[in-house]
Amino acid sequence: MQGSLPQPLGQHRASSLVEELQSDAVQMLTYFAAFEVFFEENLPKLFAHFQKNNLTPDIYLIDWIFTLYSKSLPLDLACRVWDVFCRDSEEFLFRTGLALLRLYQEVLTTMDFIHMAQRDVSIFTRAAMRTARLLLLCVLGSALLSSATCNNGSGPDECCFRTYPWKLSRKAVRSYYLTDYRCATPAAILVTKKGRHFCVDPKLSWVRNIMRRVDEGAF
Repeated sequence: MQGSLPQPLGQHRASSLVEELQSDAVQMLTYFAAFEVFFEENLPKLFAHFQKNNLTPDIYLIDWIFTLYSKSLPLDLACRVWDVFCRDSEEFLFRTGLALLRLYQEVLTTMDFIHMAQRDVSIFTRAAMRTARLLLLCVLGSALLSSATCNNGSGPDECCFRTYPWKLSRKAVRSYYLTDYRCATPAAILVTKKGRHFCVDPKLSWVRNIMRRVDEGAF
């Protein structure tokens, strides 16, 4: 990806973040609290379902962050996450987590997670937490893996996590296509005459003008 940091620097940055979070519990809880606010604002129905079943970020998000999604995403997708993380910092890791939840919210909302024990029996509580975490990771990991390896309609093939902030020239654009409706962020991808691909917001007026002119030129 354009603008990527060299691999050794990227690895150092990732390991530094993990070490920082592991050694600073207060900052980790701050991240989790911010993620829950972000989660509730964007996916209120799924958030309520998680709250009902006592599924908090420390059960599922911590594993995603500490492994940089290497255990829950296919390698090619995980590498894209690492690449953007090196450019945009740790905020992107949390946006990726939200994107996964949004992509499969219909499945997750209908799942019956094991309820936490109401009594003070820590062994059963820990077992329930582990089971809920494994269920969540398996659903997300398996669904994404199948979408990356098969063309069976189980998931979108290409999504945009961030849109290009600057205006492109109409003369430079050869074609465009829209991302899958199941993607977390609706976007259009403009293809230039040089073969470069740019994720853009299809609601912007200049983007709509380019798409209209491309469509008119096709007839």
